[in-house]
Amino acid sequence: KGIASLRFDYRGMGDSEGEMRNFEAIDADIKSAIDVLMTQVPGIEQIVLWGLCDGASAALYYAHTDPRVRGLMLLNPWAHSEAGAARARLRHYYVDRLLSRSFWTKFLSGKVRLNASLADLTESARQARAPDHLSIPVNAPANHRQGAPGYIDRMLRGLKKYSGQVHFVLSEKDLTAQEFIALIQHNKIWRAACKRPKIKTTVLTDANHTFAKDSWRDQVETETVAWIYQTVP
Repeated sequence: KGIASLRFDYRGMGDSEGEMRNFEAIDADIKSAIDVLMTQVPGIEQIVLWGLCDGASAALYYAHTDPRVRGLMLLNPWAHSEAGAARARLRHYYVDRLLSRSFWTKFLSGKVRLNASLADLTESARQARAPDHLSIPVNAPANHRQGAPGYIDRMLRGLKKYSGQVHFVLSEKDLTAQEFIALIQHNKIWRAACKRPKIKTTVLTDANHTFAKDSWRDQVETETVAWIYQTVP
């Protein structure tokens, strides 16, 4: 479609050498990839960062530090916490079960362990009431999937500092996406930040985390191309 692009593995991931690092520590890798793309394709002046899961979270960290980044295409951002996961379970897993014919068939036939289900529901409700920034233990180590304590707040600071266009693409059937949706609904600061005119959100019906069907990938392609041409003249 006439859009120059570069897909890359940051250090320690995929085919790239180096020690594996947390997604919070790849600013230099993103900058290096942008430098290479702009060198290889002379004339490029504006960049869109396209990231899935922790790649989307990393883009939120980086974008405000580089004036070349004109837009962010963020798919199912990683914003996991015990509280967020519990809210997603309550909103989607338990609601889906209660509306499921198979659940009631099992319940009436005595195949559902009621005490265990109630205990799990109670624990999820308790976790859901916890603040997001307190739901990771303060001594928890950072790893390639879960950021260091407070990383969700740092994502928010990056979003608030970034003045360019942002497009969130979220999968309806993905718990990572549902955690992010629950975060926006539960946290008034996140909610206000995502209501800015330059921020767009699209939910793809039935799609999973990695958009594994051709039809879902086609939708992502269409959204990406249309939005880039609107965002980067």
